[in-house]
Amino acid sequence: MFLVITAYTPIVISLSDSESRRSGSVPRPGLRQATSDSIQDPNDTWSRIQGERRRLVAEKCTSESGYTFQRSFQDTDMPDSLLVDPRHRIIYCAIPKVACSSWKTLLVKLSGRATGKKPYAVHDKRFLKSKGIFAWDLLSEKARRYALEKYTKFIVVRHPLERLLSAYRDKLVVYNRWTRSFQERYGRNIAFRYHGNRARTTHRKSTYNVTFPEFLRFLADSSIPLSERTNRHWDTYQNLCRPCTVNYDHVIKFETLADDVDEMLRRYFSVANGTQVFPRRNSKPVPSRSLQNSQYSGVPVDTLEKIRAMFHADFEMFGYRKEINLLPS
Repeated sequence: MFLVITAYTPIVISLSDSESRRSGSVPRPGLRQATSDSIQDPNDTWSRIQGERRRLVAEKCTSESGYTFQRSFQDTDMPDSLLVDPRHRIIYCAIPKVACSSWKTLLVKLSGRATGKKPYAVHDKRFLKSKGIFAWDLLSEKARRYALEKYTKFIVVRHPLERLLSAYRDKLVVYNRWTRSFQERYGRNIAFRYHGNRARTTHRKSTYNVTFPEFLRFLADSSIPLSERTNRHWDTYQNLCRPCTVNYDHVIKFETLADDVDEMLRRYFSVANGTQVFPRRNSKPVPSRSLQNSQYSGVPVDTLEKIRAMFHADFEMFGYRKEINLLPS
C-alpha cells in the first residue's frame, strides 16, 4: 500500500495486488453493517462499556423506531466533520462544543510535525493537512474507502441540552473576533425576529442581547428555512457524523472524558497518562447544573418539546435522558 500526497490534490491510496484481491470490491467498508465487538477484550471494563455504547447505537439504527438515515457510501461525505490521521490510523468525527479543539490540538501535537507556539490553527484544514491530518474532502473516494475499512473510528458526544447551552454561551453571549460572524448572522436575525422595536439596526462591537430561550425558539422555529437556523456548533450528531452510516469503533463521552482519553491514548497513540497530555484549549468552565437548570427553566414548554424532538435521535442513540434535572453535574 502506497500513500501519495500532493500539495493541492486529494490523497491517493493504492492497494497492492494482493490487498486488492483480498479486499475485492469492498462495497461499503467501515459502514454500519455489524458492530466491531470482536476487536475488544470482553474482560476489560472500558472495552465492555464501549461495547455497550456501540450496541445501543446499532440497536437504534436498526430498530423500527422510524429512523430513516441513508446508508449509502456517498452519504458519508462529511468534509467538515471527519478527520483522518494516517500516522495513527485513526478517523475522528469532530463535533464542536465537545472538546473538539482539544482533540484536534492533540492530533497535531502527536503528528510529529508540531512546531512553533500554541495555540495551533486547528480549525484550518490547510494547517491540519500540513501536519498530516486530513479533512474528509481532501481524500479520494478510494482513500475514504480504505480508511473506513482499516482505520479505528471514534466519535465524541455530550448531553445534547448541555451542548446547546454551551454553544449559546460561547457564540452569542460575548462579542469578540471569534464570535463576530455568529453575532452578525444569527444574533441579528434572532433580534430582528423576536425583539420587535428593541432590535438594534446596527451593532458595533457588542452583542444583540439574545436570550437563551430566544436562541432555542429560533432553532425550533419551522417557519424559518433550516439553512438559516443550522450551524455545525449546534447541529445534530446525526447530521455531523452519521452514526447510522459509519460504524464507529468507539463512542467517547464528554461526561467520562478523563477515562476515555486515558484509554484511547494508551491503546492507539502509545501515550501513558493521557489526561496529563490532553490539551485544555478552552478555559471557560463547563456550566454548572444550577446554571443549566436556571437557563432551561426560562424556556417555554412548547419550545423545549420541539428541541427534544429535533435531537431525539441523539438522546436515544447515545443514552442521554431528556429530563432537565438529569443534566450532568
